[in-house]
Amino acid sequence: MMLKERDAKMTKFHSTVSRREFMKRLGLISAGLGTAAAISPIRHDIDELISTPEGGRKLPWYIKEREFDNPSVEIDWTLQRGFDQRNYRQNASKMAEWGALTKKVSLEALRNNVPGNTLKDHAFVDAFHRSGLDGPWSVPERTFFVSQINRAADGIPAWQGSPEENFKMCASAVHYFGGREITALQISNNSRKIFCTNDATGKPYTFEDIDEPYSTDTKALAVPNKCQWVLVWSSPQSMITKVNHSVLAKASVFHAYSAAMDVRKRVQYFIRGLGYQAIGGDYAAKNVATNTGLGVLSGGAELGRVDYAVTPKFGALMRGSYYIVTDLPLSPTKPIDMGIWRFCQTCKLCAGACPGSALSVANEPTFDLTGNWNGPGRKCYHIDYSKCWRLIFDVGLSDAGPGGCNNCQTACVFSKMQEATIHELIKGTVAATPVFNTFFRNMDSAFGYGKGWVTPNGEIIENPEDVFWNRNLEDSPSGGTVIR
Repeated sequence: MMLKERDAKMTKFHSTVSRREFMKRLGLISAGLGTAAAISPIRHDIDELISTPEGGRKLPWYIKEREFDNPSVEIDWTLQRGFDQRNYRQNASKMAEWGALTKKVSLEALRNNVPGNTLKDHAFVDAFHRSGLDGPWSVPERTFFVSQINRAADGIPAWQGSPEENFKMCASAVHYFGGREITALQISNNSRKIFCTNDATGKPYTFEDIDEPYSTDTKALAVPNKCQWVLVWSSPQSMITKVNHSVLAKASVFHAYSAAMDVRKRVQYFIRGLGYQAIGGDYAAKNVATNTGLGVLSGGAELGRVDYAVTPKFGALMRGSYYIVTDLPLSPTKPIDMGIWRFCQTCKLCAGACPGSALSVANEPTFDLTGNWNGPGRKCYHIDYSKCWRLIFDVGLSDAGPGGCNNCQTACVFSKMQEATIHELIKGTVAATPVFNTFFRNMDSAFGYGKGWVTPNGEIIENPEDVFWNRNLEDSPSGGTVIR
């Protein structure tokens, strides 16, 4: 885009009210916060945002570029030749000798609980080597790849820790693997009712007095009764979801799916390496429990008008609450109330943004279902999936565009940047009192947050695809958070 053409188009992005002035008018800012906001750098509009270096490699001033084929190390190209990979490995006997020595040293350190060499450390490292292998339900306990230790065969007892220690350990591992908002549920007679009765083909799920889970041609999965705990985490989506009705927006959806599967497999191998069962699923056809129910009951989210989990950090911009069912004792986390459910009862932005009218606009929640796709027993705003699925899968018959529909996720008031201080203050206010709920909902619409991507400073960008493809790769985080 030429500069003059760009400048002519930028006028519609300028905010007439700064975030600091807006906060000041709300009376939500103290003198200390006001001073901090005044000295903080603010990008006032898209001009300032895109004036930063564009995408591609941008080197610091102290790094100099050299000519092609002329790195800083001297190379004689007349002597250089392709490498024969047969020369890479030593002979098999030498590798076996090294492996035996590695195992001997590792076993000694493990048995003496040398820091950084405990069972949890071995299981953690091995989880990365095993990622992406085996089926969805369970994984075998195997020999650790790096140390060649086999826990059971080498007489290493299963990990022992208190439920509190175990949860903290698992939360640390899951967070490193890529999960967020990590919680835990202890299965009760009530919470067992959020587990599925049958898979998509009609084969039943059962809980039985067994040591290992198993499946047959007529049974989807038998879960050991001793597996009384569920480790739960969120799989967030990138803010490029807000490139509404485009194929690009689906990158955040499918990245969240694939990342969640990688995290789940790593968690399974980590817990199996500790000597415990770790049962997962693939979120759709093979899913032993309802992910939204687990997220809500374990305290990772509240149920929203959208009829799925809305989390304190990511709002509706998350793919689901993923989980592992285990016999490793975990200290359970309690359900939460930060005002999301209460806010949703008067907001209705997601319902108004749904082109298929799949979301309820009723004032009062109800136990009445819209179809057998709804789970009974919840007094909420039940989604009509017959209308929603049409927008997702039958694109040719809908007005959702080539990428299908993400409207409810992007319209949600809680799907905002965590870096924007104003949103954290609003969340605190919503949690404390419902008095300002309608006002905040109206201001969300007035600022146009549901229409495009919002910068960390609260400014609106209506062409986020340009920002995505031209972002500064040196300053942007990698993976699914390239636009946060």
